[in-house]
Amino acid sequence: MTVQNPETSGDGRFPPFGTFAPTPREQRIIRLTSAMPHFWLGKRLAFALRKLATKGLNHPLDVEVFGQRMRLNPFANVAAKRILFTPQYFDGFERGKLAEKAQATEGEFVFLDIGANVGGWSMFVAGLLGPRARVLAFEPQPSIRDELAFNIAQNPGSNITLYPYALCDRDGEVEMYLAPHNRGESSLQQGTKHAAPIRVPGRTLLGVLQEAGVKRVHALKIDVEGVEDLVLIPFLDKAPDALLPEMVVIEDSRRRWKSDVIAALGARGYAVTSSFRMNLILERPAGA
Repeated sequence: MTVQNPETSGDGRFPPFGTFAPTPREQRIIRLTSAMPHFWLGKRLAFALRKLATKGLNHPLDVEVFGQRMRLNPFANVAAKRILFTPQYFDGFERGKLAEKAQATEGEFVFLDIGANVGGWSMFVAGLLGPRARVLAFEPQPSIRDELAFNIAQNPGSNITLYPYALCDRDGEVEMYLAPHNRGESSLQQGTKHAAPIRVPGRTLLGVLQEAGVKRVHALKIDVEGVEDLVLIPFLDKAPDALLPEMVVIEDSRRRWKSDVIAALGARGYAVTSSFRMNLILERPAGA
């Protein structure tokens, strides 16, 4: 399934990059918020300035983040707002661990971004490694997927392939429940904040990797709002050792999982090496 390039869609939603360049005032605020440290007061100041910047703003902004050009709409998408104004707080420690691994890996670095949103992790890896990165980004939500496709198109030197699939336990259409106040919270699992579902194409992770000719995966990040088990359990059951990612960054949603993903990962040789407020990092030694 191919994704139409928003730059050539002709529907007027995606004027050229630079159309929404930040004003001098917005540039100053972005510089300030993105330079704030991680301690409590720094975060409070950054959030106050971010709120000031978004007041009266009614359009996205075209910026360079993680060495990549991105159009970011900070409304109804918390991830986009964080990347735009406070990229250092966007899973900063987790990205640091990934960067250590990527920089220690020779040759092509294959990275899977499952639940890519507007591409924060994908763009980070592409900006860090350039042509040495091969990124497979998965985002099924139509409006966010189009924004991600636009961002990918602005960085032609980046090797990012966008897959418009909701990864799950089977192939075929599945229901996705949209979260109108934060599109990043949309999920295949219905919650109290979700609106009526839409139908999106579903695929298994193993099927996509085999179809794409992927032989080895260095790292995988997954954040799919409580259905990480639906993606990973079938993959762990059937994937050959050669396809198992060496590093897994996973949102810790154990209260929402129907199956114990951490135990399933442990059964395939993974161990938790880092724990953060929202995410876990698990690694699998070579030859495990």
